[in-house]
Amino acid sequence: MNGIAFSDWADGAIGLGWIHCQSTTRQSVDQAMHPIQLSDAVRYSKGLPHQIEAWTWLQEQIPPETLEDFAIRFRTAPQAPPQQDLINAVQSEALFGRPISAEQLADLNACLHRFEINTLARIRHFLAQIAHESGGLQWLEELADGCAYERRRDLGNTQSGDGPRFKGAGVIQLTGRANYEAFAQFIGDPGVMEGHCYVASHYPFTSAGFWWHRNGINAEVDRGASCRRISRLVNGRDPAHGLEERESYYARALGLFPDAGAAAAEPTARLLKVPYFSQLDSSTEEAHRMCFSSSCAMLVAALKPGAVSGGDDGYLSLVHQFGDTTDAQAQIQALDSLGIQARLETHADFRTIETQIDRGIPVPCGFIHKGPVEAPYGDGHWLCVVGYDAKAVLVNDPNGDLDLLSGVYVSRNGAGLAYSRRNFGRRWMVAGDHYAFAPGMGWALIAEPPTD
Repeated sequence: MNGIAFSDWADGAIGLGWIHCQSTTRQSVDQAMHPIQLSDAVRYSKGLPHQIEAWTWLQEQIPPETLEDFAIRFRTAPQAPPQQDLINAVQSEALFGRPISAEQLADLNACLHRFEINTLARIRHFLAQIAHESGGLQWLEELADGCAYERRRDLGNTQSGDGPRFKGAGVIQLTGRANYEAFAQFIGDPGVMEGHCYVASHYPFTSAGFWWHRNGINAEVDRGASCRRISRLVNGRDPAHGLEERESYYARALGLFPDAGAAAAEPTARLLKVPYFSQLDSSTEEAHRMCFSSSCAMLVAALKPGAVSGGDDGYLSLVHQFGDTTDAQAQIQALDSLGIQARLETHADFRTIETQIDRGIPVPCGFIHKGPVEAPYGDGHWLCVVGYDAKAVLVNDPNGDLDLLSGVYVSRNGAGLAYSRRNFGRRWMVAGDHYAFAPGMGWALIAEPPTD
C-alpha cells in the first residue's frame, strides 16, 4: 500500500466541491489556535502555499509506519450496516410452492431493498406478480427461443442474434438489447450483456425490480391500487392474463405478510411549513449553481418571513456581499446579518435532522446527486429538509425531483418531496474520493432560532 501525503490529504478532504470553507490567515491561526487540532486544520485548509509547507513539514516529523497506519484509517470508510432480510426461505417456499436457492433468496432481498419494495403492500403486490409471471419460480427464462424478437428495433435488437440472446429473462422477463443495456448500465455490470442466461442466474429478481421501479409501480401501490390494477400494469391488458392466479398469489402473500394491526403505533412524522424556491427560475446568471443559496433562502423564509425581498434571488444578492454562493462561510455570514446564527456540521445524521425539525428549523443539506446510488459522483448539490417520517426525509429540492436510484432529475417540481432515508443517506453521508457510504458523515447547515 502506498503511503499518504498530508498535503494531498488536506486538499482532498475539502475537495468535495459542494462547499468551500474560508481559511484563516497564518497570523490569525497563530493568534487563535494554540494548540491546533489537525481535524480543524484540514477543515479550513485551502491548499495555500504556506499551508502545504506546514503539512509537508509535519509529514517529515512522523515515522513512516505511523503514516501507513494513518493511510489505512483515512482511506477505509465504514461499511454499510447489514440489511435485515425482508423475506426468508420459509416464507418464499410457502408463497412460490417450491424451494429457493440461497443465491436466489439473496437476490430477492437485495431487490426488495434496492427498489424500496419495503412496505407490506409493496411486498405483497410484487411477490404476487412475480409468482405468476415465473410460474411459481419454474421459469426464470422465456421458454421460446427468442427468434421472434430478431430485428425488433422497438426492443433495440439491431444485430444478428439479438433476438435469441436477449430473450426474456428474470421473473418479470427482461427482453431486448435496449432493456438489457439499460439494466447493465444501471446495475454497473457489463456481464448482463452476455444475455439471458447471465441475467436469469445472477439477477432473476433484481431485473424484475428494475422494471418495477422504471414503471413507477411502488407509487401505484401506495395510492391503494388493487391487484387487478397492478396486474394490468404488469401484463398490459385488463383483465390481465392469469388474473385469477395473480389474485390467488396476492391472497397467499397477504397471509404471509399480514398487517400489524390497529394497535401498532403510527410512525413519528413532522412537516414544517417552508416556502419553496426553485433555482431554475432565477433571473440571475447563477441559476445552475445557486442551490446552496436557494436552500438557505428557504430557511430564512421559514424562520424570518419577509426578512429578504425577491425570494432566493434577493437572498443571493445578500450572499454576494460576503462571498460566493458555494462558500459556506458566505452563507453563514449572510444568515448572521439577518439575525440567524448557523454553523456547518460535517458529521450529521438523521438524528441531527430530526432534532432540528422538532425545533421547527429547516435543515439545508449538501449531498452527492449524480450517478447511481451505489456509486455517486460529482460536485454535489444542496436542498432544504423540511420534515421527516419513518422512511423518508421530506425535502424542498431547488433543482426538482431527483430519482435517487439513478441520479437523474425526472421533474422540475421539487416542493414537498419524500426522499427515502436509505437512498438519500447513501448520497448524503459519504466520505473519501469515491464517496463511500459513511454513516454519521452528512453535511448540514445547523441554524438557531432568530435572535430578533
